[in-house]
Amino acid sequence: MTTVDPPGQSQAGTLARNGLRALAAAAGYYACVYVGTALSLPPAGFGGFWPATAFLISILLLDPPQRWWLYVAVIVPAHFHLASILQPDAPFVVVLTQVGGNLALAAATVAAVDRAMAKPRDFDSFRSV
Repeated sequence: MTTVDPPGQSQAGTLARNGLRALAAAAGYYACVYVGTALSLPPAGFGGFWPATAFLISILLLDPPQRWWLYVAVIVPAHFHLASILQPDAPFVVVLTQVGGNLALAAATVAAVDRAMAKPRDFDSFRSV
């Protein structure tokens, strides 16, 4: 499990690591949205499988809550950008509901996993999962 940066780390190093985390999260979310769109069910275009939310859940499970703001800060604009490309006629409220629903589902799933697992969440062995 990733922990919060140690206190002895420089501010520039922390900023660089957080920037890389944000870029990786945005790139992964973009890729997952495109996969989900390719797997959508015609004619309505609803996703039977939406890997972007699963990707977001995995990020939130692996990083401490102190860093979640970083992921929300990159996921929301990424989602709006992708919606402008893939759903250009979708109203703002619809896109806001989509991204809000994805974030709420991810947060609720992480909360359920937190209740079910011992603290801290360790994914270092099969037994701990």
